[in-house]
Amino acid sequence: MHQPQCPVCYGPLELREVGPCVECGGDPQELEHLREGRHTYQIMRILGGSFEVLLCNFCMVDFGSTDPTYFGLPQGTQIGLETMEFVRAVPGTIGKDMFCPDCNRRLAFLRLVAESRERGNMPDLGSESTPPSHPSVVIQGYVYRSHEDGGMFSGAKVGEEIIHPTQAPPWIAVVHRVQDVLVTRWPGRLFWVQVLNPTAETHLMDGIRKDAGYTRTCGVRILEELPVANLFGENGDGICQILEYTRRLTEEQVDQLSGYDLSASDQIYDQVWRKCSAPQIYGGIPEVVACGTVLKSAFTDGKYSSPIGEGLSVVYALFHARAKELAGDAAFEIDERDEDDDDEEDDGVSLLPKWRQACDALLHAAMSYAPDPLLTAPEKSLLRKPVEDVFGQQESDRK
Repeated sequence: MHQPQCPVCYGPLELREVGPCVECGGDPQELEHLREGRHTYQIMRILGGSFEVLLCNFCMVDFGSTDPTYFGLPQGTQIGLETMEFVRAVPGTIGKDMFCPDCNRRLAFLRLVAESRERGNMPDLGSESTPPSHPSVVIQGYVYRSHEDGGMFSGAKVGEEIIHPTQAPPWIAVVHRVQDVLVTRWPGRLFWVQVLNPTAETHLMDGIRKDAGYTRTCGVRILEELPVANLFGENGDGICQILEYTRRLTEEQVDQLSGYDLSASDQIYDQVWRKCSAPQIYGGIPEVVACGTVLKSAFTDGKYSSPIGEGLSVVYALFHARAKELAGDAAFEIDERDEDDDDEEDDGVSLLPKWRQACDALLHAAMSYAPDPLLTAPEKSLLRKPVEDVFGQQESDRK
């Protein structure tokens, strides 16, 4: 791992918030323009189709005013809008990128310049030359690593490059949307990264659907370390606290939680799912169920999720592991399920009633931190009551 430097002037880089445009996005003023909705944004193939970049409508028109020799092209080469190919329009979002103060450009643009110069023999922009099959792109996304499975990311810092030593799996999976990040172990760290060389790694996605929601890679640059609470939505801090309660659960607390009547909160929990899934739920959308409790459901994009991301699944997994630590096999029973049963419980083993009731109480408390429009204040309070009685009210909920 090493500190990155500008590929054009070799000076130091700094991390900053950027707008979506590769050319002007590093200008702080462009963030204001984005918030005000002044620009549209589109993916364009430029420089004879050799590169695929995101440009705002202003830079798309103004691009031809740049001296082509800056890109390593012959003087007089046409690089303006008339030589570009429109790919698709995209929404504008704020991101993170490294920035060179000396070049006054974001790294995504400087890598484009450096690669163009290295090629030297760019295709004739006025001819019918066949462009490279894999245009350069900028891919950013999320990587989560548990403390247990940190691997190459153990001790990782912002600005460092994490590079897999070989082209063999397991590769780094860069997830495009935070709600799609798979959390298999807890706790961990969440990074916002940029793929180092996507054009040379397209073969890693062979056989993978284009809408898979992630990119395989052998190398990333860490742009930012994000709070892990971001994994669970706008109220993620509350869910993180529920996860800590679950990890440190005692059998006495299990006994206390199992003594509550959850019939009313069961109804509220189910209502949240109906609100999230409607109108698809009436068509029989698939669900992931454990111990009779819905943990995930397929939403409009066909991907499994929940109102709090992977929060419910992580609570369930942590509780299952903690029950095993506290009581061993005495916390479980063997299921006798029909072959058509869709419940996805571990190895046909489910929690005994006392443990299942305590687990549901924690799942309900986690669900109480779903996005605010889904629940009223009294409903949140009812979902949290058993956990607050046993563990105490969270500081954030007293405000």
